[in-house]
Amino acid sequence: MSDDAAAVKVRTSDGVVVSIPLKAACFSILVKNMVDDASGSINDEEIPLPNVSSKILNKVVQWCEYHVHNPVSVINKPLKMGGRLRDNGVSEWDDKFLELPEKELFDVMLAANFMDIKPLLELCCASV
Repeated sequence: MSDDAAAVKVRTSDGVVVSIPLKAACFSILVKNMVDDASGSINDEEIPLPNVSSKILNKVVQWCEYHVHNPVSVINKPLKMGGRLRDNGVSEWDDKFLELPEKELFDVMLAANFMDIKPLLELCCASV
């Protein structure tokens, strides 16, 4: 199986099994380490994500899939207060991605933390 066709199966907290393209899934250090530990037998196993619902995982996967082909924004620090995230080096796509209800934004932030997706975690933190 080529890298482009490879996928990882994860099981969310609500029991939904989601297949994620390997390149997108490897933004998560947690998932990447589990794939590396599985020595290539990733198609046979589901990786449990007990702290991430399917709704939130879909948002996280959307971000990861976009950034497979688009560079992750480098956030300028210290942050300029009172403006849009774009004023701090964040791409327009990422800025729009974060236009979520507050609870959903915090759930994405918690998922990024649990899954160890540092760029997404930093992006979420910069927006609050």
